[in-house]
Amino acid sequence: MNVLLVDDEAQVLRGVARTIECEAEEWEVHSANSAAEALECLDSEKIDVIVTDMSMPQMDGAELLEIVEIRFPNVLRIVLSGQADRDSVLRAIKPMHQYLSKPCDPDVLLAAIRRAEIYKDTITSSEVLDAVGRTNCLPTLPSIVAEINQEIDSDHGTIATIASVVSRDPVLSAKILQIANSAIFSVRQPILDVEHGLSLLGVEMVRSLAISLAVFSTENRATLQTATQLFEHSVDVANIARTIASVEEVDSTTLNTVLSAGLLHDIGKMILFNAFSDRYTSLISRSERGLHQAVDLEKEEFGCSHPGIGAYLLERWGVPKELTDAVAAHHSLGICSRAEIATQIVYAANWIATHPDGATPIDVEEIQSPMSKKLTKFLCQLKRWSIHYRETQQAPTS
Repeated sequence: MNVLLVDDEAQVLRGVARTIECEAEEWEVHSANSAAEALECLDSEKIDVIVTDMSMPQMDGAELLEIVEIRFPNVLRIVLSGQADRDSVLRAIKPMHQYLSKPCDPDVLLAAIRRAEIYKDTITSSEVLDAVGRTNCLPTLPSIVAEINQEIDSDHGTIATIASVVSRDPVLSAKILQIANSAIFSVRQPILDVEHGLSLLGVEMVRSLAISLAVFSTENRATLQTATQLFEHSVDVANIARTIASVEEVDSTTLNTVLSAGLLHDIGKMILFNAFSDRYTSLISRSERGLHQAVDLEKEEFGCSHPGIGAYLLERWGVPKELTDAVAAHHSLGICSRAEIATQIVYAANWIATHPDGATPIDVEEIQSPMSKKLTKFLCQLKRWSIHYRETQQAPTS
């Protein structure tokens, strides 16, 4: 692992470098006293992570990371700064992955780097790694932006009503959670729900975010239709997860986790669609014909699948581990059988959304060979949740 530290204060550089070298002896640390020096290092060395101050003469941290995002998209981009004013934050949002404050606990910095590497190892395709590196501004739908603007400008608009609109957009929701969980807001507990994150950012910052992400062309109807379908499926999964969570009477933390993870579970698909529109649209079409599952086709086409890609992006963004774990496992029956209930609910919600006939991955009653107790229990639970959800959909409304 090669880490590049950038700061115009030599004493700060030496202190952070010594800490990393003591705690992670296998890592190689490079230092630069300016953005120009940092770019020279990136040109000559294979750098995995850049950690830069925001305030530097001639070229500041935000400008540096904008260049790094374009020229070296695979590099994990971390801001380590004492600046947290609104304008500087807005400038850093697009190119950065994570924002840590000075003085920074060394364990926090090391953990941020190590967490992001866990899922990177599952992705062998350089083109996919480049795509993840360039997706700090995944596109969102213009119609959502229009509704957000309307709600913000309305006399009756509230944080709750704005959050209800934002929660139909997985991309914008992920960005809000990314920023809300950064050191910008100095929160002590993970922010797991969009409404809480929105209250921290403020409506005007959310408006700015939404406008900057709205790049889908309404003239390209095929692209817009596919994107809309991906968004709608994510909202469906979040709503089904809410129904299951109410049956299990989970606590508020678990409820917030399943709602957000349900909304974000297919963000890996959005990365692939954004980067490889024609190839991925064709892949989805083949999957919809029922010949193969999308995850299997993704592995054939890209050497990896959307759960791992999505988890890798969210880890780079510093989104809470509870959400990342659920996103990573939402197609993994074996992992989910041993996981926390939030991860199990997200798996179940996605399964139910894509299998309206009520089928389960394995019919417990037809199993010939013995299974683990946890897998048997989870399959029975999945069947029960599926039956309950279908019954709620068929029940007459008063």
